[in-house]
Amino acid sequence: MMDSSFDIKFSNTDESACSVTTTSTTELVCLTSAFNAGTDLASTFNIVVVINGLTVTNTLSFTTKTDIQASQDLSPNSASPTLRTLITISLDSSFPVVLSDPADFDVKATRVDYAD
Repeated sequence: MMDSSFDIKFSNTDESACSVTTTSTTELVCLTSAFNAGTDLASTFNIVVVINGLTVTNTLSFTTKTDIQASQDLSPNSASPTLRTLITISLDSSFPVVLSDPADFDVKATRVDYAD
C-alpha cells in the first residue's frame, strides 16, 4: 500500500511550510516559521497544496499586513514550567483589529533556550 503525503506551503521567497494543527470542514489552521520582514510585508502569496506529489490547482491566497505588531507587555515575565500560570498579553492601542472575543486571539508558546 502506498503512503499518502499532504504538504502545504506558501509562495513566499522561503516557501514557508504550513504544519497543520487543526482542521474542520471550513477551516485549516497551521503553524509556520516567520515570514521575511524585509521582503514579505504587504505581499500576496498563493497557498500551494501538494497531495501524494501532485500539486492541487487552487485559487487560495492571502495578503500579509504592512507592519509587524508586537505586544506591549507580558505579565508575569516568567513562570514555572510545571505550574499552571495565567499569562496576560497586552497589545498596543493601535493594534489594527478589535479582539472582542478571546477566541479571536491565539498564542502558541514555544520554549526558547538562550546560549548565554
